[in-house]
Amino acid sequence: MVQYGVTYVRTCGLALLALATAALFAAEKDAPDKGEYPRSLGEMKAILSLLEPTRPKTIFETAPAGWGAGRLTAAMQESFLSRLQQYRFICGVAYEDLVIDPDYVQLAQHAALLCAKLNQMTHAPAKPAGMPEDLYKLGCRGAREGNLFVGLTDPIACVDFWIDDSGARNLDRVGHRRWMLNPYMAKSAFGRVGEYATMYAFDSTRGAVEWDHVAYPCRGYMPLEFFAARRAWSVTLNKAQYKPFTKATLRVTLTAADASSKATSQSLNLDYFNVETSNYGRGPCIIFRPASIALKEGKYRVKIDGLQNISGEPVDFTYLVHFIKIMDVPDGPEVRATSTAFMGKRWVTVMALEDKAARLAALEEFAKHPGLSRCEAELVDKVRNAVKELTKDPDVRKK
Repeated sequence: MVQYGVTYVRTCGLALLALATAALFAAEKDAPDKGEYPRSLGEMKAILSLLEPTRPKTIFETAPAGWGAGRLTAAMQESFLSRLQQYRFICGVAYEDLVIDPDYVQLAQHAALLCAKLNQMTHAPAKPAGMPEDLYKLGCRGAREGNLFVGLTDPIACVDFWIDDSGARNLDRVGHRRWMLNPYMAKSAFGRVGEYATMYAFDSTRGAVEWDHVAYPCRGYMPLEFFAARRAWSVTLNKAQYKPFTKATLRVTLTAADASSKATSQSLNLDYFNVETSNYGRGPCIIFRPASIALKEGKYRVKIDGLQNISGEPVDFTYLVHFIKIMDVPDGPEVRATSTAFMGKRWVTVMALEDKAARLAALEEFAKHPGLSRCEAELVDKVRNAVKELTKDPDVRKK
């Protein structure tokens, strides 16, 4: 029998990661410049596929005493979180270690309950008649510190709406988007009652983070599946890296780019431009939108003139956005290598569970993950063998 001790698991995990890293290195030898393309096509296809949200059949679990509304199941929370992780990965901010926080779950669910009771989406809700004070306080804080939504409360629809943020009420600041892409976010939670959904958005517990800017659509490959023609473009800057700026001191130019990624003479007219310096998402934001854009595969060059670094020196701020249909990218060595590295880390975590019954349950769920089919055969075999061995274990069979 193979002994799956923690030391053995870590050794196998390191071997899998080394194998995947070697494959990635081979695949990237002829890859585009990382300055222009921080994430490769294969990496992007793999990670977005692995993070694809599920739609659990069971939405709510039984409400604990005093809640007043059934809270979302862990699987439904993960569905919302997965969509958020997809956008954060695309935009180059920390995504993989985001977790659902139990305290934030209370705030988000009570905020949704409060909005539903009032039949109103508001960050400053009045107290409904007869609502206990403790529930009202939770709902108030959740509404004040969260993103709110009314309509089709599907996880993908909600998160996409908050990222879009380009309607008349939100265009001047795209605040929901900036909170969702906040580099300092480490935890969140979601709530849902009727047509109302909420997300706890004010978390900044990640601590010290090195970052320069967060752009949406992102620098490099930008999946068309995660964009829409009338969405605003935004660039949030780290105020520790740049001197303060205003709308009057900046100029944004958006130009079509040719096959070699050089700007052409086809400059696009902007129908919106603003600079918003409040602390949404921990940084000032430049917001602009082309009057018309063909939503198809192609390249655009963004140039922002007037920025200075913290020392007062001019900054040549330009980046390439390359729209691509990411799900049309074929699975290849890089997709397999990235999938193996991603799933390999999760396999190590599962195999380190001390309780064998819990490990078997986690392994069985792991084996059902659609991303496993994109991994190297070595990892797939290890998962199957681990399930077989635990199934034979007498102690596990008793449980």
